[in-house]
This record gives sequence, C-alpha cells and structure tokens, in this order.
Amino acid sequence: RTIWDAIEDATSRLEDTSESPQLDAELLLREATGLNRVGVFMRYGEPLPAAQDTLFAQLLQRRLAGEPMAYILGQRWFRTIELCVDNRVLIPRPETERFVELALGWLASHPGPCRAIDVGTGSGAIALALATELGKHRPDVQIVGSDVSREALAVAALNRERLGLRHRVDLVASDLLAGLRGPFDLILANLPYLRPDQRHPSTRREPPVALFGGPDGFDLHRALLRQARDQLTPEGLLVGEIDPAQGEFAVSFARQATGRPARIEPDLAGDARYMIVGNPE
Repeated sequence: RTIWDAIEDATSRLEDTSESPQLDAELLLREATGLNRVGVFMRYGEPLPAAQDTLFAQLLQRRLAGEPMAYILGQRWFRTIELCVDNRVLIPRPETERFVELALGWLASHPGPCRAIDVGTGSGAIALALATELGKHRPDVQIVGSDVSREALAVAALNRERLGLRHRVDLVASDLLAGLRGPFDLILANLPYLRPDQRHPSTRREPPVALFGGPDGFDLHRALLRQARDQLTPEGLLVGEIDPAQGEFAVSFARQATGRPARIEPDLAGDARYMIVGNPE
C-alpha cells in the first residue's frame, strides 16, 4: 500500500480513539519512516516499505490501546523546549506554560539574586523552560527542581542534560519543601489536584502519583502552603495550579496558612486555574 493509503486507513481506525485522528496518523507515520512533514507529503503516492509498515502498525496499535501520543513518540514540546517524556512522568500540559510567564514577569521587577523552585518538577518542564528563557541574562537566579519520585527525577535529569542546563538547574529528591534549605523567592508548584473519582480514560497511562491529590484533591497544596509560611521570602511569590472548582477555598486556605495575600489567576479559557500567593509586584 502507499503512504497515503496507510494514513487514510489509520485515520479511519483512530476516529473513536483520538480527537485528532489524521494528525495522529501522520505523526505515527513520520515516526515509523523517519520522514518529516514535507517528506511524507512528497511521497504520498509511493509504496510504504514492509519494515516501516510493520513498525507503523505497531505504533498504531499502541495508540488504539489508549497510549498517549507523547509517550509513543517519546517527546513533548513545552514553550521553547522539547522534552523527553515517558510513563514515569506526567505529560506537560499547555496551561502549565503559564507558570513560566508568571515567573518571568515577577523576575522582571525583582532584580538581584533570587532562588526559584519548581516543586513536583516531573519531566523538569517548568524549571528547564524557565532556565532556557532566562538564558545568560539572569545568572543570579538559582533554579531548583524537586520531586518525590526518583523515577521522575531521572527523566528530568535526562532532559537537563539534553538541554545543556546541568550548570543551571539543580534537581533534588524531596517531599514538597521538606528538608530543603530555604527560603525561596519563587515557588512554582504544579501539584496533583484530582480527586480519586476524577480519573479519566485519557490519563490512565500517566503515573497516579502525578495526578491525584487526596480525597478532595487539595492535600498536597495544604501541605505546601503550610511549609511556604516559613519557606517563602517576605517579598516572594508562590504559584500553584488548582482545580477551578477549588478556587475560593484555595484562596481562603492560602491566606490562613501563609498569612499573605492570595488571589486566583484565570487560564485562557477563563477558568480559575492558578493560585497566586504573596507579593505579585
């Protein structure tokens, strides 16, 4: 069969599995053949070699079984960096990119030495993207990525090496901020916030430790906010991603636990997505 035939067949089979069946089919074909997008387009009418067809069928079967594309391809773009990802880490979401924007905005008005930590770093997405975008302009910003999962830290370390950021980002095993030498000027925390009853088929391949935050989804945020009372500098900022349904409760608890101002920042869809604690200026 031709390359086009293979893509058409895969697209049809993926209709009930994927929200973007043709895109998935094309990406899997590119992975199987080593061709880029233009290469695939230029060869639509050519026969798909048997060995590549076999590999394509294997990749397609993984997708049909519900495995996320990011795990099949082994990579995910996050802002300006390409990250290696597998089932040891949560797949970075587009809404999490906002952490980097908020951090850069805060740093722009806070010159001088600064300590930033990405709590629950997973693949290293936030810490590594922040380091990349700061570049050589802010060598006075020390960046730490922490995670309770040593498997996740292994993935973060791989990404750090690939991006040449070993000198720029420290990775440490820690349960939130426990045992870490503070205080920190920036605490960025994309922590698990799902309740057990919120498991979705699309997330069943991702590590539960990176998804679920206890009976009401807020257990880890409670613990972090209590730690932040002493671990966040007086003029510091804490940013946490939350379930939009937790918005009012999150703000109330944050104010009580830290003794600092707190507010909600909406995401692009207008949902209450980010909990901002401390001095935003």
